[in-house]
Amino acid sequence: MTQKLLYSKISLPKTKDAQLFSGIWLRWKALTKAEQLICANIVFFPLWWTAGIISHMLLILLLIGLFQEWQQYGKIKFKQPSLFVIALFAYYLYGYLDTWLVYFDLYPSIDLPTDWARNPNNLVKATLQFALPCLVWYLQSHNIKVRKEPLIWACSVSVIMMLLLWLVVEFVNPTAFNPPPRTLYAILTKKNPVYEYGSAMGDGAGNYLLIKEEGRYRFFFDHYQTCAVFLGFVGLLALDLKNRLWSILLFIACCFLMGVTGARAVWIAFTPAVFVHLLSNSFKTKGIWFLFAAFALCSFLLLSVPSITNLAVDTIRGTEQSIAKARPGSTEARSKVYQETLNKIPEKPLFGYKVEGEAARQGPNLYTDGGPAIGSHSFILGTLLYQKGILGATLFGTFWISLFFWMYETRRGRPLSCFLVLIMLTITSSVSIIHLTMTTSVLLCMIIRQPSGNFSSLKGKPHYA
Repeated sequence: MTQKLLYSKISLPKTKDAQLFSGIWLRWKALTKAEQLICANIVFFPLWWTAGIISHMLLILLLIGLFQEWQQYGKIKFKQPSLFVIALFAYYLYGYLDTWLVYFDLYPSIDLPTDWARNPNNLVKATLQFALPCLVWYLQSHNIKVRKEPLIWACSVSVIMMLLLWLVVEFVNPTAFNPPPRTLYAILTKKNPVYEYGSAMGDGAGNYLLIKEEGRYRFFFDHYQTCAVFLGFVGLLALDLKNRLWSILLFIACCFLMGVTGARAVWIAFTPAVFVHLLSNSFKTKGIWFLFAAFALCSFLLLSVPSITNLAVDTIRGTEQSIAKARPGSTEARSKVYQETLNKIPEKPLFGYKVEGEAARQGPNLYTDGGPAIGSHSFILGTLLYQKGILGATLFGTFWISLFFWMYETRRGRPLSCFLVLIMLTITSSVSIIHLTMTTSVLLCMIIRQPSGNFSSLKGKPHYA
């Protein structure tokens, strides 16, 4: 029965033509059920955004998978969880317990900020967030795999839609989404028709179709950082495409769109990931000597030719000034937040402060209203060490490191870009908060694996889903 279950679940579609594409179009019947589900959700993501359900997509995908399995086989089967699954469940259970204890003020040693509001929605959100560890366990148990080509095709469609939307907002109708309309969910639940930016009493930003805010584009995502992480994920995957024209155009488009999101933290992490990818390919193609020769030539020109040296220095200074002008005080405010967060961590190192602290003391020249809070603007420093303490940081660190090892153990057929996406997220998390929707890139990296051998010869074999 178990063999039948696995065979039916992961067998390839019955098609004589193993080609994935017909011109520029994807051959739907050449995809597995897993590939069809994932590609469809990526292409139709703007519809889920319009409906206002993108924050619940992980839960919806999990329920779809469980329902189909129960309907077809009469039971739901999970394998013994790996270490990274156990560690992730432990981290979420720890956070779930914290949420309830903080809500009922049962932590005698925790002083909640004066502006902290008790919201029952936090209890519901904490419960629904278990969709992530459950989905990770589901993917590990069923050894689901998808090929990178159909996935990148779906991501390319999404990138094209972002470019078209940017053209509309910038040149055709700049006021098209100003003020932002409500999502379908917000209309049905009768949320405030007018979005109140920065108002703690207003409805959340997730109830509105926000394309652009404070000059930064977020397109179909709940946050501009989430959008930038997705674009970084697609840009790194584009480097693994064999079709060089497709690869170059998609990579350039992702870089451009990342620029309009204004997510500097992702840019900082994306650049070294791209360099590592290029360096690795140079080793594979024996082009490492060309890479070093080019680096030596550039170094000589920059350091020895005065005109080129001055041009490089002026360019760097101009870039720094343009960034500072676009977001005045942002860098200084972050440094103040990090400094005060570091000073507070030793006071409650083991279990942390559970919530963000008071507004950091940046000074009157930076923010007229409440500025960034202590324990914010960094997942590693703020969310883990400040709020969760050493215990929470250890649990998450165990999950993250063991996930790297698991992906390395199952690396056959997995492109290098999957590992670089994890590295990009690791660097990003040091200077940015990691939102739940950002984890979609991690889930996709877990399941992207190429079949070994001929596509047609693998039909029905239980190791490919």
